[in-house]
This record gives sequence, C-alpha cells and structure tokens, in this order.
Amino acid sequence: GKNRFKEALPLLDKAKRDFPGHCSAWHLLAYCHHATGDLTAAETCYNTYLKLQPDGVWGYYDRGLLFVLKKNWALAESDFDRVLQEHPDLAWAYAHRASARKGMRKYTAAIRDLTIAIRLAPEVYELYFERAQLHALVGNAELAALDRRRLLQHEPANFMGWTYRGMARSAGNPRGALADFDQALVLNPHSSITLFNKACLLADALGCPTEAVEVLDNALEQDANFVDAR
Repeated sequence: GKNRFKEALPLLDKAKRDFPGHCSAWHLLAYCHHATGDLTAAETCYNTYLKLQPDGVWGYYDRGLLFVLKKNWALAESDFDRVLQEHPDLAWAYAHRASARKGMRKYTAAIRDLTIAIRLAPEVYELYFERAQLHALVGNAELAALDRRRLLQHEPANFMGWTYRGMARSAGNPRGALADFDQALVLNPHSSITLFNKACLLADALGCPTEAVEVLDNALEQDANFVDAR
C-alpha cells in the first residue's frame, strides 16, 4: 500500500537527480508523491514531466486526477480535454472531466460526459449514481430516480460499486447501505471515501456518533488529505 510508495520515493529522488532528463523517473516520482499525499510535490513533478514529455498523455491524466483532488476544476478539465484528444473512447477520462465540470457548475456538460462514459462502460454502475446527482441538480427528479434504480438493480463488481450502492441506499435503507459499505471495506479496507460515507451514515441515519468518530479517525489515517473527514 502507501508504505511501498514511501519506500520508492528516495530511490526515485536519486534517479531524477542522477538523470534529470529522465521522463519516467519524474512521472513515477509524481505518482508516488500523489499516492502518499504530498500533493504540492506531486504537482511539481507532474509539471516537470510534462515539460520534458509534452505529449505524455498519461501524465495529463494523472495530473488531472490530482487537480480534481485539489478542486482545481478548470485545470482538471483542461488536462482531461487533452487526454480525450488522444483517447476519445476512454470512459474514465469522460467521468473525471464530468467531476471537474460538476465542480465548475457546468452541469449539462457534465451529464453529457457521463452519458458518453456510460455508453463506453455500461458495466460501471457507479456512473449512474454520479449522473443521478447531476440530474437532481438541474431539477430532473425523474431521470435522477431512474439512474438510481439502474444502480440498485445490479450486483456491484468492486469496492467502488459497493460504496456507490451504499450511497444510493443511505436515505431509504440505511441498514442495507451499512452492509454495502462494510462489503466495500472487505474489498478495500483503506478506502477513505467508503469510510467517510459509513461514518456519515452511522452519525446521521443510525444514531451511532461514537462509532462514526472512530470510522472518521480511520479515514484520516488512510488519507490525511481527505478534507471532508476533518
């Protein structure tokens, strides 16, 4: 997990000092800083990599993810624009650009991106949850409810799927949502987004504030940059 990335940092730091023009060393160093939560160092290294390798499309992809995490929405949108120029069939690039556009309140454009992402990856059911939220934001309750039903009709395939299904079930079936979050944490016990949503459920819907605080503490241990848990 995170410790492996920490162990790699001094090796990669030496590599970029010894070979300052080595593109891959800068990209890997950026990724390790990103994974260990040093977002400022990660951004610096991504920028250096992209100066050395201006056509490095996966550098734009990874930096776009960083900008989403930092809520630098316009920069994230720009990076995913660049990725989609090269890979117009990459579902997750549309999904991440939708996140940036949602942050910029470009809700219609974000819905359009998610609709393309769903067409390209219909088995990624959590995309329906994201689109449902956007439909609700633009006042289309019927389409929002339809997307939530689509999400709930399918067995999740991974921890994010279980997390999103738990989020979709939180209001109407909090015990079922708790079971979904627990299943997600079996698959990935380090998921800060799952831990955060479980804590909110425990505190708000199930009346267990002490347990909620314990779960929030765990979320911060996993990811100190997960600001929502503070």
